[in-house]
Amino acid sequence: MFTQLAQFQKHLEHLGHDAVKLHKLVAQTLALVKKLHQQDESVTTLDTLARLIHEGKAGGKNMQERYPLVVAAKVSVAALFLFLEREALEKELPGYRQLLIRVFPDIPKVGFRRAIELSRHRILTFNYDRLFELAFRQYFPEFDGTEALYCPTVLNSGLLWCCAEKLEIDPNKFSFLKLHGSAGFYGDTLETNPSNKNTRIEHTHTIPDPKTPPTITDAEFFNPDNPADPIHSGKPKPVLITFPHEKDHLTQYTDNLLPFKNYTPKIWDHAHQFVSQAQEIQILGYSCPKADAQALESLFAAAKTCRRYLIENPSPGDVCQRLHSLLPKDFSGEVVCKEVSF
Repeated sequence: MFTQLAQFQKHLEHLGHDAVKLHKLVAQTLALVKKLHQQDESVTTLDTLARLIHEGKAGGKNMQERYPLVVAAKVSVAALFLFLEREALEKELPGYRQLLIRVFPDIPKVGFRRAIELSRHRILTFNYDRLFELAFRQYFPEFDGTEALYCPTVLNSGLLWCCAEKLEIDPNKFSFLKLHGSAGFYGDTLETNPSNKNTRIEHTHTIPDPKTPPTITDAEFFNPDNPADPIHSGKPKPVLITFPHEKDHLTQYTDNLLPFKNYTPKIWDHAHQFVSQAQEIQILGYSCPKADAQALESLFAAAKTCRRYLIENPSPGDVCQRLHSLLPKDFSGEVVCKEVSF
C-alpha cells in the first residue's frame, strides 16, 4: 500500500496548486511510516498504521494530538483508492464481473431492480475501495445514478441521499455492507459547538461513476474555508473509514464525536443479523487476517444456521487454517477450499 502511496505522491506534485493540502497529508503519512519502520515496527496496511498512531508509537502526547495523524492517513489512502479507480476500470474489473454473475444470475435480461429482488445473497466487505459499486454500474447500464446507489432499493448499504443523517437497511433483501467504511463516504458533525456531546453525525457520499472518475484535488478532500465555521473550515473531510480497534474506542468513549460513531454500530448489527440467517458463507479473496479476528469470531458465532463455509482464494490453505481457529468449537458443518486466481 505505501509503495503505491509514494507513487501517488509523485502524481500529486504534478497537480501543483490544485492539490497542495493533499500532497502535504500524503507526505506526512509516508514520513510516519518511515519513522515507524526505523523503530522496527511492521507497517503494511492502513489499519496497522492507525493502530500504532493510536498507541502513541508515532508521537503525540494524547488522542487529541494523535487523531489528526489518523485522519491524514485515512484521507491519503482514500484519495489513493479514488485515484486508482481509473486504472481499474480500464482493466474492466473481470473478477468483480464474475462475482456479479454469481450474485445476480441472468441479469441483463431482467434489469437491476428485478435482479436485486431475486438475489438470495448478502455481501459483507472489509474493503475501502468502490470497485464493486463501479462494476455494478457497468453491469447494469440502465442504472443512471439519479437514484441513491446505497439506499434500500438498490445496494441497501445504509446510506440515504435524501436524508443524509439517516442510516436505513432493509433486513429482508440483498445488501452490500461496507463494514470498515469506504473511500467517498464522509461523516460530519451537525453541531459547531464541540461541547455538545449529543451532536448528530451526518453521513454523506458521492455516487461512483465508471464514466467519470473522481477529480483528485484539495476541493474533493477538504472542507472549504469558512470563517463562520472554524471547526470544519479548511480541514480534511472526515473519511468514513473505520478500523477494528476503533470499534473498541466507540464502546469505551460513548460521548465521542467521531464521524463513524453512528455508522459502525448500525452496519455491524445488520451484518450479525445477515450471518444469523445464512446457510452458507462464501469467503472470496479474503484472508481472514489477524486484525479482524475478534470481529470474525463474533460474526461466525452468530452464524448458527450456517452448515458450510466456502473459501475461494489464491492460497486457500492458509485461510482455511485461520478460519478453523475462529469458528465456534461446536461447528459441525463442512469447510470447502478452492484455489482461485482473481
